[in-house]
Amino acid sequence: MFGLGFSEILILAVLGLVLLGPDQLPEVARTLGRFFNDLKRSTDEIKDEFKKSTMSSNNLLEDIRRDINTDSNNHNNSHDTQQPEQLEMDTEYVAPQQTTELEKNGKKPESH
Repeated sequence: MFGLGFSEILILAVLGLVLLGPDQLPEVARTLGRFFNDLKRSTDEIKDEFKKSTMSSNNLLEDIRRDINTDSNNHNNSHDTQQPEQLEMDTEYVAPQQTTELEKNGKKPESH
């Protein structure tokens, strides 16, 4: 318990007996026992709530991943079933107008 060995527990018991006396020691030990029991119960409840919350979050993430994969597969399948002539493509290409450094300065390039 708490990483204490038998000798450490024995030393604490003797110290408690000397400091508190034989009349108060059982009452203090009982109070400490209840306190640590309540503390353990509270921490166990917090751990359980955290685990439930984590599991709920993981389930939600799995549902989202499943929905994304389903939508992605449906999207890919819809493209696979289209005929090539149904696909419209804009094949007109307009080259960007290139200007030389001379044209930017308002001069015409010399022809060779």
